[in-house]
Amino acid sequence: MTMQVLLKLSFKTVLYSCLVIVLLQAPRALAYDGPKIAFDAIYEVVLPMGSGTLRQASDGHGHMLSWNTAFNGNEDGQILDFNKGSSTLIIPRKKAAILMKMTASSANLIYDNSISKKADAKPLGEKTIGGHPCHGWQISTAGVSTESWIGDDIKYLVQSQTTSGKIKMTMTLKKWSSTGPGESVFQIPADYKLNQFQGNNSGQSLDAGDLAIVSDLLKANKTLEAVDQLSKMLAKNPADKTLLIMRGGILYRSLNRSDEALKDFNKAISVDPDFYQAYKRRGEYYSHLKKFESAMADFNTCIRLAPEYGEGYFARGLLHAKKGENEAAIEDFDKAEKFHVQDLAKLQAVRAACSEMLKQNRAPTKDSPS
Repeated sequence: MTMQVLLKLSFKTVLYSCLVIVLLQAPRALAYDGPKIAFDAIYEVVLPMGSGTLRQASDGHGHMLSWNTAFNGNEDGQILDFNKGSSTLIIPRKKAAILMKMTASSANLIYDNSISKKADAKPLGEKTIGGHPCHGWQISTAGVSTESWIGDDIKYLVQSQTTSGKIKMTMTLKKWSSTGPGESVFQIPADYKLNQFQGNNSGQSLDAGDLAIVSDLLKANKTLEAVDQLSKMLAKNPADKTLLIMRGGILYRSLNRSDEALKDFNKAISVDPDFYQAYKRRGEYYSHLKKFESAMADFNTCIRLAPEYGEGYFARGLLHAKKGENEAAIEDFDKAEKFHVQDLAKLQAVRAACSEMLKQNRAPTKDSPS
């Protein structure tokens, strides 16, 4: 349920929100127990896919709100309870809330001098930003580098710039109040459905910190170590369908261990025959092996189970394009864009190529009658 709620959202909006959360993390080994001051702040957030705002608020007693408004107006938030060690993702569009165990990775936000000093950050000196005298710090970990400028007057973040590969995010303070918000902002709305973060059918919650370790290993090109980490997690939760398709994808794409990958995809589907992401992943596997008939069957099943899942149409469109079925490919790409996909640039490029091929095929030849 939880992963399906997340994946049915606009993928671009989810990507924006995830980047806002992930790019602002300090090293995972560092403990942090939340801001010690009450405040309510608004930041402008600039990412490659667009600009938005981030509201940060704290009561100074272990409760913190992080609320994203994306470039297209969509919203989602996160409530951190440092006293209980919990993190709750709020998804207004679905009237859903997802409760997760707080790990160091979800709590270590580089927002004040204390966390920067504990992280053994590199000092960057002093400068004034927006009228706030600031001290700067730089932290680099797992391919992510962050420069944070903390206001000497407000004792909190004024500006940060985070870089991960080609992705760069800038966050700048636009509004500050030293008065914290009311208690209601730290509460889940009564009409929202509360879910536990689970990727399996065993009832055991996944630790977001374990998934973060896998992510870091992949970023560092330590593919075998990432597979080993996933295998350890699966040893504890052998029916975890999400971990199965994650491991399966790595096995065939990066390690050419196709037989093992297929076993993972098949097991995920046997655990949950309605798990549409598994059909999409297995379809991509079959397409990679040029087993086009099997791939098409899986993509069709994925779309039947999740008719608003843009990635399913995108995957089927790529298969049509690979087979030279340009009209069908363009039709799927149009549907995929309507429901949103992660790699919009690739979609537009392949669709343009298919359109050009159609024009060339329809263009009259010199011998054709005018």
